[in-house]
Amino acid sequence: MNKDNYHKIIQLLRHGDKTNTQLAFKLLEGLGLPILNYHKLEHKLLVTVPQFQRLVDYGWIEFLIKDVRYLAFQEDWKIKHKLPDTPLIPEEVWQFKNLNTLLYSHYGVEELDERIGELTELRKISLCHNKLQKLPQSIGKLHKLKTLYLSDNQLNQDNSFPEKFGQLKSLKSLSLRLNQLKQVPDIFQQLPNLKNLVLGSNKLNEMPLWLDQLHLLNKLHLDDNFFTEIPIQVLDMPNLRQVHLKFNKIFKINPKIKELKTLKRLIVRPLRP
Repeated sequence: MNKDNYHKIIQLLRHGDKTNTQLAFKLLEGLGLPILNYHKLEHKLLVTVPQFQRLVDYGWIEFLIKDVRYLAFQEDWKIKHKLPDTPLIPEEVWQFKNLNTLLYSHYGVEELDERIGELTELRKISLCHNKLQKLPQSIGKLHKLKTLYLSDNQLNQDNSFPEKFGQLKSLKSLSLRLNQLKQVPDIFQQLPNLKNLVLGSNKLNEMPLWLDQLHLLNKLHLDDNFFTEIPIQVLDMPNLRQVHLKFNKIFKINPKIKELKTLKRLIVRPLRP
């Protein structure tokens, strides 16, 4: 890299206003480092893993760590260009202490680093289409976390969800579609603010007795499981608005479901015999 360009870009980035930031990233593009998906005013950075690594190699991470709130590793680019899996989230990600959103899907992640608990500003995490078998205890430190997407992993009820998972008291939406759950983990009953629970495409045939303790739950997705009847617990859930039960083995509907006045949508479409 030309030393004059290097110093010019540093000065433009340090100045920090919109015009100078745009000039800086035009220079970066000319150097073969395309990060035009950095939106300074929105504090967003959208990159692929190779692009992120080049940022690290060029030393640009230091200019982004404090500013970026939304970090997304682009899965569509990876899939389109058939890039290899990156089973470990890049080390430098754990330096972004101000992140409120982290998206890292379709990268074949096998284990979530305990340092996830250091990103205490996180409100949203998406780690879908990976190979996670369990979550670390440190995830319980994310007291501001509201949305957690973990669809299409290898999670089960035995040891996938640590005891500290129950400390996610701000969690409102939890998606676990396409995992290996045979039962709903008991630790979920400690999530009092849960409003949206997605458990489709697992191996469930019943719901726990404590389900009605999730008083704020208004959307329950149980599609593509092994239910033979509508879980009776839903009759005691006053805030429930939607229940999705497509592609189960339900051929009769409990008439008491009509007593649930708040229910706006019930979808029951059985598998064809």
